[in-house]
Amino acid sequence: MIFLSLAHRVYAAHGLIAILSIIIFGLSVRINVPLGFSYFSGLIHLCLSALTAVLALLFLVLDVVWQTALSGTPAFQLVLLGLMSTFWLGCNAFATGLWGKNLSQCATVALDVPDAPAWCQALHALEILVWMNWVLLGVLTIMLAVFVIKQHRSGQQHVWTTPVSRFSPRRGQHRIPTSTKEDSDFVSLRRPESPVSATSV
Repeated sequence: MIFLSLAHRVYAAHGLIAILSIIIFGLSVRINVPLGFSYFSGLIHLCLSALTAVLALLFLVLDVVWQTALSGTPAFQLVLLGLMSTFWLGCNAFATGLWGKNLSQCATVALDVPDAPAWCQALHALEILVWMNWVLLGVLTIMLAVFVIKQHRSGQQHVWTTPVSRFSPRRGQHRIPTSTKEDSDFVSLRRPESPVSATSV
């Protein structure tokens, strides 16, 4: 059941990432439309959120339809999630500084955009959601990494190449000893047969 629950958590995380990315995409469009899509930091998250949503949904579809999908293996997932987390962190750090200036202007001066209060609210919501998405990506990456490391150390090397939703642990092959410690002690104390007696037999 632990593996089934892990698969459910992975599915749920990808679903939430896809939903958040779609919302971020919508907010990015809302931010850029009044500015004629010239707001660079908004365009970055517009493209990144679209890519993230497509990849998350593609993972869910492939893992359900294709039982041996490479996209469902932890090795592929960890590389992809690591790259996406890095991209989101860099874009968020870059955009937050620019958005902070605009948000400060929302409270002090009138921005030259239609419906400035609603635009500022959308920008503030966008700032929160992009960091939430990055946290979710990071949590999913750490969760998968911990699971894979534990299974690998317990001898389950196939965990790297098996889709998480279809992973099952293999029982280790225990070698049956040919003799116990008592047997070996008994043999060592046994008097060796003389060559003469062995020949006579």
